[in-house]
Amino acid sequence: MGGFCVYNKSMNKSDFNEFYPQLAQKGYTLNEVRSDSKTVTREVPLAFRDRYNTYAEYESAIHDYMNGL
Repeated sequence: MGGFCVYNKSMNKSDFNEFYPQLAQKGYTLNEVRSDSKTVTREVPLAFRDRYNTYAEYESAIHDYMNGL
Protein backbone atom coordinates (compact mmCIF):
# COMPACT_ATOMS: atom_id res chain seq x y z
CA MET A 1 0.00 0.00 0.00
CA GLY A 2 1.09 3.56 -0.19
CA GLY A 3 0.54 6.69 -2.15
CA PHE A 4 -1.96 8.17 0.30
CA CYS A 5 -0.87 10.90 2.66
CA VAL A 6 -2.94 12.86 5.17
CA TYR A 7 -0.24 15.49 5.95
CA ASN A 8 -0.89 15.54 9.67
CA LYS A 9 2.37 14.79 11.45
CA SER A 10 0.90 15.25 14.95
CA MET A 11 -1.91 12.72 14.49
CA ASN A 12 -1.96 9.90 17.04
CA LYS A 13 -3.58 6.47 16.88
CA SER A 14 -6.89 7.59 18.42
CA ASP A 15 -7.16 10.54 15.98
CA PHE A 16 -6.44 8.18 13.11
CA ASN A 17 -9.14 5.75 14.21
CA GLU A 18 -11.66 8.53 14.86
CA PHE A 19 -11.21 10.64 11.73
CA TYR A 20 -9.98 8.09 9.18
CA PRO A 21 -11.67 4.77 10.01
CA GLN A 22 -12.08 3.97 6.32
CA LEU A 23 -8.30 3.95 5.90
CA ALA A 24 -7.85 1.61 8.85
CA GLN A 25 -10.51 -0.68 7.39
CA LYS A 26 -8.60 -0.79 4.11
CA GLY A 27 -5.47 -1.88 5.96
CA TYR A 28 -3.50 1.36 6.11
CA THR A 29 -1.39 1.90 9.21
CA LEU A 30 -0.81 5.22 10.94
CA ASN A 31 2.82 5.13 9.78
CA GLU A 32 1.80 4.74 6.13
CA VAL A 33 -0.63 7.62 6.38
CA ARG A 34 1.93 9.88 8.05
CA SER A 35 4.73 9.31 5.57
CA ASP A 36 4.93 11.28 2.37
CA SER A 37 4.80 9.39 -0.86
CA LYS A 38 8.20 9.83 -2.48
CA THR A 39 7.32 8.06 -5.72
CA VAL A 40 4.89 10.53 -7.28
CA THR A 41 5.24 10.49 -11.03
CA ARG A 42 3.56 13.13 -13.10
CA GLU A 43 2.50 12.09 -16.55
CA VAL A 44 0.54 13.77 -19.28
CA PRO A 45 -3.00 12.33 -19.27
CA LEU A 46 -3.68 9.91 -22.11
CA ALA A 47 -6.18 12.26 -23.75
CA PHE A 48 -3.50 14.94 -24.17
CA ARG A 49 -0.44 12.90 -25.10
CA ASP A 50 -0.87 13.71 -28.78
CA ARG A 51 -0.54 17.45 -27.99
CA TYR A 52 2.11 17.55 -25.22
CA ASN A 53 5.38 15.64 -25.06
CA THR A 54 6.27 16.49 -21.46
CA TYR A 55 4.39 17.12 -18.27
CA ALA A 56 5.95 20.60 -18.08
CA GLU A 57 4.37 21.51 -21.45
CA TYR A 58 1.01 20.14 -20.32
CA GLU A 59 1.21 21.96 -16.99
CA SER A 60 2.11 25.23 -18.72
CA ALA A 61 -0.89 24.88 -21.05
CA ILE A 62 -3.19 24.22 -18.09
CA HIS A 63 -1.84 27.32 -16.31
CA ASP A 64 -2.34 29.43 -19.44
CA TYR A 65 -5.89 28.13 -19.79
CA MET A 66 -6.74 28.81 -16.14
CA ASN A 67 -5.25 32.32 -16.28
CA GLY A 68 -7.27 33.09 -19.41
CA LEU A 69 -10.64 32.32 -17.82
